[in-house]
Amino acid sequence: MITDNSQTDIQQGMLLEDYLREANEKPFEIINGERVYQMPNWMLHSEILQRVFFLFYFYVSEHNWGRVYQETTYITPDRNDANWVRGSRIPDIMLFEGTRVAEYFQNTPDWIKRPMPIVPDMVIEVISHTDMFSKVNEKAYLDLANGVKVVWLIDPLLRKAWVYTPDGDSPVVFGAEGILTEETLLPNFKLELTKIWM
Repeated sequence: MITDNSQTDIQQGMLLEDYLREANEKPFEIINGERVYQMPNWMLHSEILQRVFFLFYFYVSEHNWGRVYQETTYITPDRNDANWVRGSRIPDIMLFEGTRVAEYFQNTPDWIKRPMPIVPDMVIEVISHTDMFSKVNEKAYLDLANGVKVVWLIDPLLRKAWVYTPDGDSPVVFGAEGILTEETLLPNFKLELTKIWM
């Protein structure tokens, strides 16, 4: 069992057993080999997050599209060792198209005790007042590098949103009255930003 932090960082991650124990005490993400501890959310963040989550939840339910989760961990396991966590993320919202999650549950008897080892199709982050944009931006590009198809960042204080895709050189920026869509992944879904602001 590896417990020395310097060894853990050099190996880009840690044992799943250690991750589960330590993250249970104080939740953290593993971003490029470094631990990033989760900060408490303020009410504005939680209120906007809830509004956005329900829009996705109703879409997923109505269209039998897949799964949507709120503030749930996904990990990137080592290709050669399912018990080694290379990286981890706790997005505000993540979506999984189709039956990938259902198949994982069916094939993994102890799934209830593990973080999701599947990269989501889409990630949404609501930027909090404690977030540094450079760090949230870094996480967006990390998600894309992990295989996420699209990332939305929503800032309720600036009333702006950014859309990241793997083929874009830079994110597309939307103002306070923007309408976010993703026709390839979510046909006929739209998020009207004016309907989520406080």
